[in-house]
Amino acid sequence: MKHCGTQKIETKRLILRRFTMADVADLLELWIADPNVQGEYGEPTYETMEAVEELLQKWIAGYENAAFYRWAMVERESNRCIGQIAFCRVYEDCRAAEIEYCVSARFWGKGYAGEALQAVIDHTFANTDFAWLEAYHRAENEKSGRVLEKSAMRRTETVERFRRVGKSPEGEVCYRINRPYFHASQTPGLTVLEPRVSNHGTPLIYTSCKRENVLVYLSNAVEKHCKEVGFAHSGPWRKWASYGFEKGKLVLEEYWPDATRDTYTGVGGYIYTVEGDFTPQEDIPDAFISTTPARVVACEWVPDAYLALQEAQEAGKIRLKSYAENSEKTLHWLAKTIRQEYDASSDAPDYRRFLKDKFSYLLHKKG
Repeated sequence: MKHCGTQKIETKRLILRRFTMADVADLLELWIADPNVQGEYGEPTYETMEAVEELLQKWIAGYENAAFYRWAMVERESNRCIGQIAFCRVYEDCRAAEIEYCVSARFWGKGYAGEALQAVIDHTFANTDFAWLEAYHRAENEKSGRVLEKSAMRRTETVERFRRVGKSPEGEVCYRINRPYFHASQTPGLTVLEPRVSNHGTPLIYTSCKRENVLVYLSNAVEKHCKEVGFAHSGPWRKWASYGFEKGKLVLEEYWPDATRDTYTGVGGYIYTVEGDFTPQEDIPDAFISTTPARVVACEWVPDAYLALQEAQEAGKIRLKSYAENSEKTLHWLAKTIRQEYDASSDAPDYRRFLKDKFSYLLHKKG
């Protein structure tokens, strides 16, 4: 599965980073020797410098493993390590992890644990392919309970550590959050997504874990053009908006001048958030597929796909590549491909009309 290891995360009041040996003094003074803190999440106390150094050496060595996640929780104002948050268990087979956290008693009641928890959840789903994250607290641990109750996590019957040994929670309250998957559609009111046959020939549901990456599916260039010129459209769904990826960021390309504006301006659609049994689509970054129905948990109406794409670019989430940026090699390939597509589309009059109107200068050009 895709891991990112313990990377630095910054919030308004906290810096979550890797532990270093320079953290020994803060740990000893603020939390790791305090039974009231360590007992909150079932960990022993470490009361000598030697014991803390040995533990830190173990954690620091763990950072060599991309599947090791343990952050020092540093308060910005004081620049002190006031606690930690970690994945105490990682389950590769089902792409899940269990979260634990603690905060120094001196800093209780400030909302730091919740702030760190949400930051780790957001970071994890943006940079890995974990399917879900989970946590639990003992019923008597009201402070931890309030953190989880206020978080984006929701109550669940059990967590993996209990499920795998055939045990039911006894006094433990369990929470879980599933990775959000996004799917774009023109169809309103969906409550369940069903697998459909696409050009891959297999019934699948296609999603992305990044909302911005599904915006490209809100419009169909061929259908939109046929509607605008009054030509009947009855052929297959042809997106005709090519995209690729640069350093994990989606790049939407143009095959004719102002193609993005033409294709997406004034087109509205729905972005559904769904839950289900999804697996990574190996050939597309941040894409996930499912062969089984997926439950819709939220729906967003996007009134203008072009404006949404522009907003995503301004936020640095995608890049809109203009036609003028195409290389001579790309333009040569495009001319050849358009002619081939046109010659092969005699049984698709709507697609042929689209190609003729958009690329007449290529179709009438020899060579």
